[in-house]
Amino acid sequence: MTIKFKLLLISGGIAIAMLLSIASMYWSVNTINSLTKTQNINHQLLSDMLMLRRNEKDFLLRNDLKYLDKYNKNFIIMQENISQLSVLLNSNCCGLIELDTLIRDNNYQLLRCQNGTETNI
Repeated sequence: MTIKFKLLLISGGIAIAMLLSIASMYWSVNTINSLTKTQNINHQLLSDMLMLRRNEKDFLLRNDLKYLDKYNKNFIIMQENISQLSVLLNSNCCGLIELDTLIRDNNYQLLRCQNGTETNI
């Protein structure tokens, strides 16, 4: 082996190492951006849950069905945020438990009890 061949071999190894380093950095930045979006949606979900609780309490205190409409609108918004969060988490190899149907079923059961259409929860 000549010195020229060894130099070319070392240069090629360095070039490959640099390309791998750049690819790793690109993947890391994309993952961090995706996780930041996930964090923002998570904070939005927290405020959505608080609004749902507020609508539920208003309905329980006042027994007015307009709060049920507000609840339904806010629940749809929360479902959209949950689906966005689920997509982001699945793209980052994480899972999300489907709780939205459980929440909706329990809340509608409570509303039916309040309206007198069902006797037990």
